[in-house]
Amino acid sequence: MNMLYLIGNGFDLNLGLPTRYSDFLEYYFNNDPQIPQATSQESRRIQEYKDLFKKAIENNAGDHQWKDLEIALGIFASQFSEPKDFRIFYTDINLSLTNYLKQISPISPTEYDIKKLIENILYPEYYLNEREKRTFYKAIPRGYSWETNVISFNYTSTFEQICKDRLSLNTYYRRPSDTDNFSLKRILHIHGSLEETSILLGVDNSEQIDNADFKNNEDVTDLLVKPQGNKNIGSLIDETCHGLISNADLICLFGLSLGATDQTWWEDIKERFISDSSVVLLYFHFDPHLIVNILSDGINKRKARAHIVKALGLEGTEQDYRDRIFVAVNSNMFSLAPKEDDTALAH
Repeated sequence: MNMLYLIGNGFDLNLGLPTRYSDFLEYYFNNDPQIPQATSQESRRIQEYKDLFKKAIENNAGDHQWKDLEIALGIFASQFSEPKDFRIFYTDINLSLTNYLKQISPISPTEYDIKKLIENILYPEYYLNEREKRTFYKAIPRGYSWETNVISFNYTSTFEQICKDRLSLNTYYRRPSDTDNFSLKRILHIHGSLEETSILLGVDNSEQIDNADFKNNEDVTDLLVKPQGNKNIGSLIDETCHGLISNADLICLFGLSLGATDQTWWEDIKERFISDSSVVLLYFHFDPHLIVNILSDGINKRKARAHIVKALGLEGTEQDYRDRIFVAVNSNMFSLAPKEDDTALAH
């Protein structure tokens, strides 16, 4: 059986890293341009565009689109008439994000934290209730060897830091509570990582660029359209990730907003999900507005399931997928901060 994790920024946030959009912007707007080879004139132009970008964000504070850096970059492209000006602005913000994440990404989990996080990787179904687990095990029967891969949408190596010396790649481990074997095969960073020379930051396709002159201009789309960037890099990581999705039996999504700037991957998941009725999704949803979660109240899980149904473009309602899409809302999955229920984390 093939298990696939897709993890996003919520993973790093759960580990206590300040990786919110607002965290980065505070760093970005309070530091000088970071292109080492920039001339004094180029640095002045970068600063002018940074000031303009800051003003645009402040003026559109109530617009949800401006709360996503990648969407905001696509919209802000409308402020440029020359591709070369956009390129230098984009290069600076890309380098700024890289430098910021390098400063804040090391983590120092305790032994308890590491044990808990490894157990979470081995048992993603732990945060379902007992009735949900029963339905889950009907769809995903026990007694198999789990070949597990991870597609990270993050640039940080926090997942690798957790697994280091605990879960070696291509080594089989026995899940203590059953007869299943578990093997972690690969951890892939679809948008690049801090260990590489550059990262992919931008939109999913040219229609998300709010500048008609830039939509088909490769000098812009090479940088701003992530799937095109992956093709140009030529590592074939995009094809590998497409293949992992197309062969997955269980797909676990954690820390992902399921936003439009990664629509390519949600379409891949949809295609896999509708092509094989045995494929199961396990979606970990975070609702920042949820204050109290009354256990008998199913509205939050219905909303979360409806959200992923809409994001994937599936037909029907969330009720149609309750036996194949399982959700956990505001769980303590992949969190360093212990909650009372984690004191009983044993299998």
